[in-house]
Amino acid sequence: MKKRLVGWLCSALLIWAELLVGCGQGQPAAENLNQTIESIQESKVQEPEASIQESQDTRESTDAATSEETVDSETEEEISYDIIPETYAYSLTVSINPLVELYFDAENTVVGIAYLNQDAVDAYKEEEIVGNKLEEGMKLLMNATAEKGYIKEDATVVIELSKVSEDIQESFDTTILLEVSQTANEILEIVCTEREISLESSVEVAVNEKLEKETGIAAPVVCSDCNGTGNNCKECNGTTIVNCKACDNGIESCGVCKGTAIINCHGCKGAGGADCQHCDGSGRISCDACGGKGTFLCSWCKGELKHICPICWGEGSCPTCGGDGIL
Repeated sequence: MKKRLVGWLCSALLIWAELLVGCGQGQPAAENLNQTIESIQESKVQEPEASIQESQDTRESTDAATSEETVDSETEEEISYDIIPETYAYSLTVSINPLVELYFDAENTVVGIAYLNQDAVDAYKEEEIVGNKLEEGMKLLMNATAEKGYIKEDATVVIELSKVSEDIQESFDTTILLEVSQTANEILEIVCTEREISLESSVEVAVNEKLEKETGIAAPVVCSDCNGTGNNCKECNGTTIVNCKACDNGIESCGVCKGTAIINCHGCKGAGGADCQHCDGSGRISCDACGGKGTFLCSWCKGELKHICPICWGEGSCPTCGGDGIL
């Protein structure tokens, strides 16, 4: 704008100068005046064009700056998914490929969450995990992971105890990791069955190396035979009952007479003779073990064909860990 004002002033002074000179020179001054007017008109045309171009350049520069600010603002918003609580009892890092840290209070309720990689953001940001109990939170986590295609046959699921509040470090009960392992394995089994995935490994639990060194908190050794459930006797699969292996139909042959119902006389040793009062000289008597029947009900199943599991003795628990789930 200032440039245009200066241009107009210069043009006006030039016209006055030409008029003054023209007074003494006549016609040439008029021609000079016409030339000057034409020059001014041309400058009027060129000047707005330059001004318009200048304005457009300014607007484009402003738009570009605004666009950069918007992108920066959106980038800042993308990292605002984490919910880090001021206080918590402990935290668990769940690694499948999405890597996420869950914060829990003393009641095992999820009170915070940190997304540790982009896969975690993609898989879990729409899930309302915070506010749920441990079991429900793990269920949401596993289902979301499966739906996003991260759980495959060769997938490895590791749950690590990452942080423990200082005021409970000495009394912290690591069996919570056993509960986590049991819950995660049960949920994972359901998820894989529904999606026909044959997962090659079970959930692993661990304690962060730095945390273990600083506090002495160590992860319990989870029984591999029952995956920490404690209730998976391999003989009866936890049912406490097995099919009888001692008989085929609930009846056993007498082991003394071999099913014949007859044995040698105890008195004459099977020699017989008129003098033997036990066998009347025949040398043979009814088997006193089976009552002369040759058979009797199976001593294991009593003819029921099933009996209490002899490995867990009806407990249904894993014999390797005694039902504790840990070694």
